[in-house]
Amino acid sequence: MKKIAAASLLALLGVATQAHAHELWVLGKNGSALQADIHYGHNFSEPELIAPERLSIFEPIKVVGKNYQEVLTQKGENYHYEGKKLDKGTYLLLAQYKPTTWLTLADGKSAIGKTRKDAADAKRCLLATMTGKSILAVNGGGDDDFVGSPVTKEMEFIPLVKPSEIKQGVAVKFRLVRDGKPMKTAQVFGSYAGFAKDSENTGAFYARTDLNGEFEFKAPVKGQWFVKSTVDGESGNADCENRRDKASLSFMVY
Repeated sequence: MKKIAAASLLALLGVATQAHAHELWVLGKNGSALQADIHYGHNFSEPELIAPERLSIFEPIKVVGKNYQEVLTQKGENYHYEGKKLDKGTYLLLAQYKPTTWLTLADGKSAIGKTRKDAADAKRCLLATMTGKSILAVNGGGDDDFVGSPVTKEMEFIPLVKPSEIKQGVAVKFRLVRDGKPMKTAQVFGSYAGFAKDSENTGAFYARTDLNGEFEFKAPVKGQWFVKSTVDGESGNADCENRRDKASLSFMVY
């Protein structure tokens, strides 16, 4: 009971520090065409319109399979994308928030795409990146070995088991990496569709990565889950001294 209480307290503290910040998820389904949505906001299962001034920050959704890649086409609402109907197999949907600088000016206002070169008296400069991934199994999936390897140079989650092995009540491992290197002692939060209206600040799972960037996950219920992490640090660049990486992975628990 003490371990559960401690983990719950850590999770609450960790979530509180991330309050009011946007999260990035991506979800899709395959029918007569592939349809996918960027979920940039506060609720995992409900996409929100993206503010016009932020649209240029996002790459188009990409679908990656074994020996397959396609950049989807934006249609309808500005978060919605479509592509070709997918054949049987396992795929990754990938949404990316381009590395973007945010400058906090002396008057407290924010400027996108600026650094201290543009305002030497700025209070703070932050380089932000976000990566959302989703595992999509079409007609039972298959050809899924590739999901255990990184597909970007930004921070991302990698399952260390086949997607079909992520089952209710079974402990499985994931790894958090950036540019293929482990993200050590990072906090990880998780939840599932329908658990809470506010997916940003309420969670059903908490862990911390080990020195290999790995953590154990065991889902108490079936359904669509996600794990996410935010890592703050120094950028190594005096023109924009802070860095924040966010990553999420959405997947089915069977």
